[in-house]
Amino acid sequence: MNNVTFPDQKYPMPVYEPIPLITEEMSYTKRIKQAYTAPPKHRLLKPYFIWYKKYNCWIAIPAGFVIDGASIPRYFWWAVPPGGVFLRSSIPHDYGYQKEHILLANSQGRIAKKKITKAEIDIIFHDLSLEVTGVPISSWVAYEAVKYFGGFTWNGYRRDDIANPKPEIKYETIQDLV
Repeated sequence: MNNVTFPDQKYPMPVYEPIPLITEEMSYTKRIKQAYTAPPKHRLLKPYFIWYKKYNCWIAIPAGFVIDGASIPRYFWWAVPPGGVFLRSSIPHDYGYQKEHILLANSQGRIAKKKITKAEIDIIFHDLSLEVTGVPISSWVAYEAVKYFGGFTWNGYRRDDIANPKPEIKYETIQDLV
C-alpha cells in the first residue's frame, strides 16, 4: 500500500496523465467539434491536496479522478490556457461540480465529506484562484465566468446523477484516496 502524505507546499502542481481523445467512431462533424471545443482531459495519478485557508484544512481529491482543467472555450486559450494559472484551483472545482461534495482532510489525515452547492464551489474556486495566483482581477473574471456559465455543466451532472446513479465511495483517511 502506498503511504499518502500531505505535500510540502500549500498549492502544489498535480501529477496527472493525458487521456487520449478517441474520435475514430465519430462522424466528421463531431470530430471537427471535438477538435475545436473539447477541453483536454487528464487523470490524476496521485491524490491531490490543496490548502484552503478559509476552512483551515486540505481539500483532497482521490487518485484516478478525471479533470479537464479550467473549462475555457478553445478560442480563449491564447489568453487563459486550461492547464494554466487556474489549473490548481480548477481541480477541486471539477470534483465539486461532478460529485456535489468536497473532501476535507484535517492535519491527522482524517477525511470529512462536505456537501456543497454550486455557489459554494464557485466561491471556493475564486478563493483558491486568488490564493494561488495572487491576482484579484483574473480570479474575479474566472469566478464570474463559472458563476454565470457553470450552471449548464452543474445541471448536466445533476441530470446524469439521476439517470445513472453511481455507488458512493467512502473515504475515511487520506490513505483511502489511492
